[in-house]
Amino acid sequence: QICNMATAQGNESQNNSKIICHNIGEDDSELKLIKYSDPENTKEVVRGEPYTYGLRVENIGEANITNIVVDDILDSNLEFVHDAGYENITVNGQRVQVDFGTLAPSETKAVIFYVQVREGVRTETRIYNTAEGTGMVGDEPVSAISNTVYHTVGTPIPNLEIVKEADNPPITERVGLNDEVKYTITISNTGATMIP
Repeated sequence: QICNMATAQGNESQNNSKIICHNIGEDDSELKLIKYSDPENTKEVVRGEPYTYGLRVENIGEANITNIVVDDILDSNLEFVHDAGYENITVNGQRVQVDFGTLAPSETKAVIFYVQVREGVRTETRIYNTAEGTGMVGDEPVSAISNTVYHTVGTPIPNLEIVKEADNPPITERVGLNDEVKYTITISNTGATMIP
């Protein structure tokens, strides 16, 4: 696979184009493998907030493809979070392996799983991911390489929530001029970074 990106840099800023990747050689395999993500490819992700990777395989040939296995080696800046309930996913370190079994002609199967950026990874770091799949058509092996998805590590943003409640008397009752009113104020950070 060949990938290319352009960079423009000024005195105080830098901007990168999207990355364009092409698989090398002829695409004559009956097995098609697509990698996708949420947030979408090229969007920012932040440390501590899980996001989704998805893998979709399709049989574009005229015979069954058996023993389909996809290996997705996660970037070293990522960690696997959970498999979203799919029983055909196994994880060993950075290797996420999916056993798709058999695909009939024109059949498609997909899985999703969750990853997150490891603590300590610097903002602006690029995270790339590509998967590879293999299978068998009769006695002949087939293989496929997915497209490459990438994300840039962004700055975590705190999310401050504040709730104010009237405990005595309840908010639905009227109060007199010298009545005591007790308020409870709850503040919480539901974001991925600490608020100093």
